[in-house]
Amino acid sequence: MSKKKSKKKTGRKNEPTADRGLARLIPREQRQQILGVCLLGLALFTFVSLLPVSWFGGMGETVGIGGGTLGDSLHALFGYSAFLVPFLLLFLGLHIGEWIAEDWTVSLSCLTA
Repeated sequence: MSKKKSKKKTGRKNEPTADRGLARLIPREQRQQILGVCLLGLALFTFVSLLPVSWFGGMGETVGIGGGTLGDSLHALFGYSAFLVPFLLLFLGLHIGEWIAEDWTVSLSCLTA
C-alpha cells in the first residue's frame, strides 16, 4: 500500500460550496452578529425554562414541552447550578457577536463559574 500525502490548501476553494455562497451574500461580521443574537435568544429561552411555572400563573408549561424538558434536564444534571448555563450562553453570545471585549468575556465567565 502506498501512502499518499494530502496537502491542505487554505483558501476559498477548499470551503464547502454552501459556505462560499453564504460568504458572498452575508459578510463575516454580520454572520457573527446573527449567531450572537441566536445565542442570546437561546440564553433567554434556557433561563425562562429554568424558572418555576408558578411564577407565570401556573398554567401549563411556559416555554412548551421542549423548554420544560430542557429545564428539567438541566435541573437533574446540575441542580441549582443550572442557572449558570444561561449566563454562560449570554457571555458567549456577546463575545461571538463582538459586542463585548474578549478579556471581559473570559473574566465574566470565570466569575460566573
